[in-house]
Amino acid sequence: MILGTLSLQSELSLLNKFFFIGVVIFSYYLNKIEFKFKIFFLSIASIIVLYIQLIIENHLFSKDYFINILGLLLVLRFADLNQKKKLFSFSLISLIISVVSLINSQDIISSILSISILILTIINFYLINQKQIIYLNIKNLIKLLSISFLIFPIIVIIYLIFPRTEINIKILESSNTNLGIPDQIELGSFQSFANSTKKVFTLNTKKFDQKDLYFRVKIFDYLTADKTWISSKEDFLIKNFKQKLTLSKPKLLNSTYDIILENHNKKWVPSLKNYTVTNGLNQHYYSFFNQTHQNYIEIEKKKIIQFTKFKQQNYISDNLKKFYTELPNTVSKDLKNWVINNKQNKSEKEYLGFLMNYFGQNQFYYNLSPKITSKNNYADFFFKSKEGYCEYYAGMFVILSRLANIPSRIVSGYFGGTENEFGEFYEFTQSDSHAWAEIWLDDLGWVRFDPTTAIPPSRIKNSINQFLDQNNENSDKKFSFKIYNFARNYFAYLDYRWTKNFIEYDKKTRDEFINQINFKYFLLLFAPFALFHIFKLIVMINKKNLIRLLFNLIIFTSSKEQKILKSDTPHQAFSKLSKNSRNKYSSFFKIYLKNIYS
Repeated sequence: MILGTLSLQSELSLLNKFFFIGVVIFSYYLNKIEFKFKIFFLSIASIIVLYIQLIIENHLFSKDYFINILGLLLVLRFADLNQKKKLFSFSLISLIISVVSLINSQDIISSILSISILILTIINFYLINQKQIIYLNIKNLIKLLSISFLIFPIIVIIYLIFPRTEINIKILESSNTNLGIPDQIELGSFQSFANSTKKVFTLNTKKFDQKDLYFRVKIFDYLTADKTWISSKEDFLIKNFKQKLTLSKPKLLNSTYDIILENHNKKWVPSLKNYTVTNGLNQHYYSFFNQTHQNYIEIEKKKIIQFTKFKQQNYISDNLKKFYTELPNTVSKDLKNWVINNKQNKSEKEYLGFLMNYFGQNQFYYNLSPKITSKNNYADFFFKSKEGYCEYYAGMFVILSRLANIPSRIVSGYFGGTENEFGEFYEFTQSDSHAWAEIWLDDLGWVRFDPTTAIPPSRIKNSINQFLDQNNENSDKKFSFKIYNFARNYFAYLDYRWTKNFIEYDKKTRDEFINQINFKYFLLLFAPFALFHIFKLIVMINKKNLIRLLFNLIIFTSSKEQKILKSDTPHQAFSKLSKNSRNKYSSFFKIYLKNIYS
């Protein structure tokens, strides 16, 4: 029950975790109590528990809801296990949870939990089907351990030999998660999204400079009257500006990378600029307007996705440039006047460089908890508070660029990541979510400007982005933190290796493995089982056991006058042997009786 509950915890919200703990405590104490209407009471309790879970899931009958129901049913079943059929249903639910957990997560922790649940469940089935209760003494524990050593290699063989096919049949919707980028940007939008260390994806290389790791997810190109940034739909862009975007024929280059993308239950796919998906997704599209990728269906399983760099020239017409300079009339007059005064006598590139220096030199601070005086007040941020985080600076930079009639937009995604010192990879978590500006320059195309990075490390008040925080002079790097970080990185490396090999083991890899398979692999798999029994045999060797073994061998190999039954005593078995055999082994039979029964 504990392992089954733990295997579901990674996908649960904090509120849901507390609810599960409460149900576990309730079930544990109810297991120790017997009363007349216990079944009826449990039925009512189960209905209440399932309804509360539905409320927690926002009344959505999602895939996650039914997975969580399995966990709750397992816990509630534990409260009443006084009959064999109830133990059987308990074990059956455990078996289903072990499979669901492994398919859903695929990481090293889930794999260990799933295999442990599977082994314990098979042992439980064995115990249930005994004619009498087996007490957990040393002898029976050794027997159960022997079963475990036999089950494990069988599980491995089934995994290695049987093909795995991805079936894209969608019956239930997936519940929403906080992984990803908000659908619209207001001042403060990233605060709830970024305040999480949940892993989003892993970059399987270190060939890039960490400061260049800007993974694109969404583009925000339209500012509403209440100064909320939204994304234009691809259909709208194609309908209105298809003829305004000119593209040269793309040329694939000899540069690739791949990522392990977590199952975030959404359609977005993070990618570096000028890289396209070449393997890992069967149904996806690339936006030539935004240079972003999306899958046609939700990403519900971890995937290894390969990207290849390409070269392509982009040209946009004056009408499309005008779209990227549009602003509502509600933009502050103070901001307009500031741009008029500071843009004059400067080229576009000079003005953009001036803006970057302005953020770096005028007491602007990076702060995850800035004081908010009114909703989306960019002027108040720019002239007064001067405290904010990525979307404050990106949104402000784009507004100041558009006021100077320079085409610009906000790009959102993930930046920097965490380098793993043990393996060739970077981990990106939700705390690495980021927003930056992108400016159109006629001779260069879309060019990245990240005003957040212009803030000196000494003016970063607090940050959960690992890359932004690593050079912060104020960050506390105690010895205990370094020990924790070392252990975390090493475990992340082990999890990375396991997950990568697990996902990469497809039908092609399986066929290659079978062609190269050797008898020694089977010997290695069953070695623990064989060594255990050899050790057990050595421990059991003594005079009495050897005499008993020899006696059984004589009975088995000698000629007989009558059929020997399992219920026969040694005297009865010996008397059924032929006369010649009785005469031959009479002396040994006396020795046998003396040693066994004396």
